[in-house]
Amino acid sequence: QRKKTRSPRYYQGKARQTSMHFLLWSVFAGFALLIVLLFGATQYVTMVRSYKEEASRDIWRKGSLIQAVWQEPPEAFGKNQSYYLQFLSDKHDVRIIILNEDGKVLAPTAPPNVDGEDEALQELLDFSEELKLLKAELQKDGESCVVYEGDGEYVYGAKITVYEGTTGYLYVSRSIETAETAMTRMGVRFILIGLFAMLLSFAVSSVVAGWLTRPIGELTEKAHA
Repeated sequence: QRKKTRSPRYYQGKARQTSMHFLLWSVFAGFALLIVLLFGATQYVTMVRSYKEEASRDIWRKGSLIQAVWQEPPEAFGKNQSYYLQFLSDKHDVRIIILNEDGKVLAPTAPPNVDGEDEALQELLDFSEELKLLKAELQKDGESCVVYEGDGEYVYGAKITVYEGTTGYLYVSRSIETAETAMTRMGVRFILIGLFAMLLSFAVSSVVAGWLTRPIGELTEKAHA
């Protein structure tokens, strides 16, 4: 039996079919990848915005509560404000500091066995830079209390009266490191989901491209049969 010889046009048609298949696959795959990337980016931005809004509401609620009660320690604390501030700090999972006009810590005070004049301790108790930012935020909003995002923390700050008419500042803060860790983990999850969706989209694109180019191949086969 004589073997059927394929004409050059047949191979040209097969080449065009392959090119069309690759073109369609590239278009569908690129479109699917774009959708996945846009979805992932949108979800991540939405998550970050939602967390920041929730963190702002949470620090406002806790700061307002602490501002209302910090000057009246219960008898169980022996009227010791430092112990009471530490209790409130542990209870609400925040840092609580009372500052004077120069940014020095008024409360909580250092333990009796600690040298209050130690230079290293004085440096740790110097919140002058934080107070500058707090004052700027208070002046900008024109309020006696404010919530803002500081250097790696969310802050509730308020101008208060301490020690019989002396002006001071309540500084309640919570680190955003935990939040950033959680958001990083969520970002990794989005990337993994995106990679899976991308691989799936490539497979689907290949199937769809093959389905669309099959009629062209069949016509080519018939034309050169």
